[in-house]
Amino acid sequence: LFGRVTHADASPAAGAEVELVAPTWRVSVTPADERRPKPQSNVQTWLRPVAKATTDAEGWYVLDDPTRGDENTVEVRARLGELDGRLSVALPRAPEALPDLVLGTGSPQRVLLVRVMDTEGRPIPDAYVISAESPLARGRDRTDARGELVVTAPTLPAIFGAFAPGFQAHEVRHDGAVVSPSTKVADPTKRVELVLAPVSGTRVRVVDGETRMPIYMARGWCELLTNGEIVGRSSFESDRDGLAWVLFRDGDPNTAHVTPEIARLTLDEEGYEADQAFELDARASAGPEPIELALRPLPHSRTLQGRVVRDGEPVARFQVGMKVLPRLADPSRASWQYGRVYTDDEGRFALRWNSAAFEQAVTVYPHWTSWDEFAFLGPLSEDEACAREHVLELHPAIHVPALVRGVVRGGSYRYYVSLLEGEGPEALVVPTTINGVPIPCDVDGELRTLLRLPADRRVQVTIGYASESRLHTDGCAPVEHDPERSRVPLEFELEPLFLRVRGRVNGLLSDEIPGMAVTLFAADEPEARHGSGLGRLQPDGSFELQGSRGKYELFLVETTPGAWRAVRGRQPLDLERDVEGLVILADPAPTAPR
Repeated sequence: LFGRVTHADASPAAGAEVELVAPTWRVSVTPADERRPKPQSNVQTWLRPVAKATTDAEGWYVLDDPTRGDENTVEVRARLGELDGRLSVALPRAPEALPDLVLGTGSPQRVLLVRVMDTEGRPIPDAYVISAESPLARGRDRTDARGELVVTAPTLPAIFGAFAPGFQAHEVRHDGAVVSPSTKVADPTKRVELVLAPVSGTRVRVVDGETRMPIYMARGWCELLTNGEIVGRSSFESDRDGLAWVLFRDGDPNTAHVTPEIARLTLDEEGYEADQAFELDARASAGPEPIELALRPLPHSRTLQGRVVRDGEPVARFQVGMKVLPRLADPSRASWQYGRVYTDDEGRFALRWNSAAFEQAVTVYPHWTSWDEFAFLGPLSEDEACAREHVLELHPAIHVPALVRGVVRGGSYRYYVSLLEGEGPEALVVPTTINGVPIPCDVDGELRTLLRLPADRRVQVTIGYASESRLHTDGCAPVEHDPERSRVPLEFELEPLFLRVRGRVNGLLSDEIPGMAVTLFAADEPEARHGSGLGRLQPDGSFELQGSRGKYELFLVETTPGAWRAVRGRQPLDLERDVEGLVILADPAPTAPR
């Protein structure tokens, strides 16, 4: 999908953030037990961003999503400063440019005003507002100083909720009337008020005791004591700014509340001394500033400090990842360490790792959420990594042609980028791409596509496949990319990553077929509770879906969103090759209980 974003005067909107929002689904399954003689299934659907891009100087964007496939409606959203724009796209469609997406023009956009307040009616600023049906863009999901958030062009009907440190959900009001939290907003003129009740506790900031930089995702535990006896327990985790809310009551809402005197906090974070404890007065009122919890680093740990820049300007709130691995591969050694943090307002960051008796290589790169730019530090020796403040400079990716053989239409393919240093068997290969970059595929056999790759570093590229429950990262032999030969297509020969299952369901009434689908449930993973693949039934009862090799049960499920329904049919399936002509006999529809 590609097109152009413009202003009202038809001038190109350069640097606009564009995202593609599409419906997605998940099938959950509960096994049969003494209460339910048959397994139960539940299909959940919601909207989520599936691709992102930034417009170039002429306003053009390209989104990694195929124009062909099942019938579907997706939405392209663009944002530039305070200007927004949306474009609804029906799929499948011809592979041609979309209509221009014009920012802030046309008919007046619908807006929904959401207010977040406490039980006394006081506004709660900086509260997170969430909605599964109408996802809010990052940076536009928090209330202002008045506790208000204006949602532009909301997707209705939708359920809205809110979170804020030190509060818990209390009630929801539409036009002043209290409604169930699951009540959807259907009319943008409604007054939506989300009321949160205060909870006892305090705000803390977890920082590195040496650098004073915040620690991201530090996990902690709180023991609540009265007269020396434990009367409750809770847990907490720091956010990107190192902030966390510590609850001064038991985390289990069914536990009787006893007012504590002391809160004993412990944290156990890699690279820091174990079981560091902090005691707080649980009876004291929470002040305006968070309580600082400074963790003591391990004596043998080391730190890399740096800053992220783009076009010479610091980049704030940017997520940075670091991988530390042995310089020489050795199965007897720990494979690698990984850490990630966000930059501060000045683009600065600090990452800590544990040193070892053997030589380690340190590599830093973005913890990617988009793939239109790259940046690398390293691989560095540990001494080089600690020697100075480094600069991680973001550069636009280049488009490299690729020829991928062995694909299947509709496959969820992804490519993985590894930094390459050295030659031959002693070359150091550092995987850097988190969860892979999607490759749209609407053909069978041979796919010609463009990959976004670094413009200034040698890398190794592999292609894998992602299913709902499994991730295959090595579906082909690695191929080297040399930026000096970026016009030469990269050629990939895929191994068969997944197989096709085709069949028919008998025994359903004609009016039942539109609401039915089949899904694969891994038979060798008893703890799994989510299906893999979803093949909706065609009007004649036929179906088609794909799955990776393995042992499965094929379930026939109803696709009514949000409702638990009895599985209508099941078939053991040992998937080692393509399956044709599979027949499933549907069980009769369960009668409603009297």
